[in-house]
Amino acid sequence: MVREHGATYEPQEHFKYSNIGYGLLGAIIQRVTGSGYAEHVTSAVLAPLGLGDTTPELTDEAAVRAVTGHSRPHGRTRDRVAVEHVGTGALAPATGFASTAEDLSRFFGALTLGSGELLSDRSLRLMQRAEATFIRRGSQTSYGLGLIAAKVGERATVGHSGGFPGQITRTLLDPTHGLVVCVLTNPIDGPAEALASGVLQLIDLLTKDAADWQALPRGVSVADLDRLTGRYHSLWGETDVARGGDRLVMLDPTTPSPLEDCQELRALDATTLRPEDVDGFGGSGEAVPFEVDEEGRVTRMRVAGVSAWPEQTYLARRGTAWGRGAALR
Repeated sequence: MVREHGATYEPQEHFKYSNIGYGLLGAIIQRVTGSGYAEHVTSAVLAPLGLGDTTPELTDEAAVRAVTGHSRPHGRTRDRVAVEHVGTGALAPATGFASTAEDLSRFFGALTLGSGELLSDRSLRLMQRAEATFIRRGSQTSYGLGLIAAKVGERATVGHSGGFPGQITRTLLDPTHGLVVCVLTNPIDGPAEALASGVLQLIDLLTKDAADWQALPRGVSVADLDRLTGRYHSLWGETDVARGGDRLVMLDPTTPSPLEDCQELRALDATTLRPEDVDGFGGSGEAVPFEVDEEGRVTRMRVAGVSAWPEQTYLARRGTAWGRGAALR
């Protein structure tokens, strides 16, 4: 098939991801090693790393545990269609692997520079070095020898996506620090890439040092800040208050990107916060007071005049009294 139909472009003319190319690579591995592709990668990669939940092709045993894939929403009813598992045959080197998030994280962690677990640093740098650079979904992306390179904020990452009927995945590795994020989803339109990038953004956001203006006032402790953290609900939506070191941030947990609607906060006292001064439509500069009960538990938060309640309180009241005239006070 490749001999007859394989020349989409001339060599080095354009970058084009090719499943057929990886299928050919598997055939080369089989020819060079003298063993089957699955047998070789099992003995050379999976066994040394202890990847007991990974198979080069979906076996009957693994299929029993495998998730059910789903299509995109269809038609006006937006129904999804379940997608049956299929064998990949000669394309197993491109798309046959079945695995878990834990095993994938373990595998990509072995590609950290200096790990010495699978390959030399020289080989790892060749894999991670850009062979082609192009614009993908509005941002610059590079492809090396089997790895996608992309920047998430200021963090340089390598990794790969995985697309199969009914499933989409994304794994990101910081090859210098060994930090791995792996997201697996089982609809074909699952936001795996956005979620993986969002997790890295959240890590970098909450490990950043506090600014001078966020210094804790006298008499306020980290324990006071922790009491204010959590998820709050109102009719307007959901809000997370999270602590990173000596600083608090306010986030929208419904967006894949934590930076999309993030506000830095500082403590005015043990029960009052204040967002940083920024231009916009939010509550910049307005105090965010928290009400607490006699046991010191938060009962309500107010942001720009809008009340929000701890998640458990809000959902409990909504489930028993919502729509019958009851009000949260």
